[in-house]
Amino acid sequence: MEVNINKKDLRKIRHKLGRLVSNVNRAHFREQNDALTELINYIDGTPLLSEYIKSIEFEVEGLEEQVRKVHGSYGKEAINQGSDSEARTYILYLVFQQIVEQNLSTINFGWYYVRGSNKYQDMAEAFGTHMVYPFYAEVESYMTEIAIDMGYDENETKVFNIDVSGDGVQVNVASDHAKIEATQTNTWDKKHVEEEIKKLEEIIKINKSLPEAEVLDNNLQLLKAEIAEQKPKESILKTTLLTLKSVAVGIAMYPDFINGITAIAGLIGIQI
Repeated sequence: MEVNINKKDLRKIRHKLGRLVSNVNRAHFREQNDALTELINYIDGTPLLSEYIKSIEFEVEGLEEQVRKVHGSYGKEAINQGSDSEARTYILYLVFQQIVEQNLSTINFGWYYVRGSNKYQDMAEAFGTHMVYPFYAEVESYMTEIAIDMGYDENETKVFNIDVSGDGVQVNVASDHAKIEATQTNTWDKKHVEEEIKKLEEIIKINKSLPEAEVLDNNLQLLKAEIAEQKPKESILKTTLLTLKSVAVGIAMYPDFINGITAIAGLIGIQI
């Protein structure tokens, strides 16, 4: 299925998805099921997200039985998420669906990861860290690719055609199907920019236990690699900076990290 969307709406979807994921991860254990239900309903009701889920679907044998066993194992078993990121994303989506539909307790699925603790809130947080956030990281990566392919210009209302399939994502301008590429010559103080990136890497390292740390590090490495190019693509730079800023909002590292992102944006001449 093809989905038409502009940059403004894409940003809104990314922002709301991130907020809903944060709500699940930080929910009180008695309220986590409600937060998860809201997240799944939003994904199912948003074509850009639901079509992505359909594009990675495959036959998962015995998952219902596995969910039942894990739920009743008292922390002795965990869902087998596999080693492939897309397969893991689809498996987790199906697990979340079953939890919501059957009103299963989320803490039973986080229990395995907090052996030695009998605190229900620790189990709820582990559910977020080990199941919800890996799912979110892959979906956010998918939306980052779309944002990069949309390119860089100031036209927020230009409509893009997003073709989502098992072969990947194709982004075209809806009017003439022309892909956008924007580049700029690297004329900034590279050493100063690299110093600011190192500061952000240290902040992530110090806060590596946070579930958001992996997404932040992945995007920071993408930024670092693009800056090293002879002619960095401004679309990638701006999208990555905005993603870093969006993910960092509301977590412990927020003030220093946001200041660092703002400093880098200023150094390379991009407004975020």
